[in-house]
Amino acid sequence: MKSVKNGLINYLSFIRTYEMNQNSFNMKLSKVVGTKEYNFYGLQDLGLLNDCNEFIVLPIDLATTSIEGGEYYITISGENGEYGRYICNVIDHEYITSTNQNSLFSDTVKISNL
Repeated sequence: MKSVKNGLINYLSFIRTYEMNQNSFNMKLSKVVGTKEYNFYGLQDLGLLNDCNEFIVLPIDLATTSIEGGEYYITISGENGEYGRYICNVIDHEYITSTNQNSLFSDTVKISNL
């Protein structure tokens, strides 16, 4: 399972196949439970599809595009059709437990947006 965080530019790596010969990829995130769908077009491999690389690395900008947290299917496609489908967890908050044991609020859990 892949994992990305809201508020950041994330970099996801995928195994490169022979069909991946154009450096322009589309990524669709479809919510596992629900109907939400997000599309990212024209993503380029950071390694410029170098023949020596067995993986491609695609940036996904969640700093300017905020996605509802949860599990998603990621579909990678390009000029030659679909290249693969993966599962991904989008993290849009985190739980922080207080470490101050002498505090009145030592058992407080804080939910924070990233």
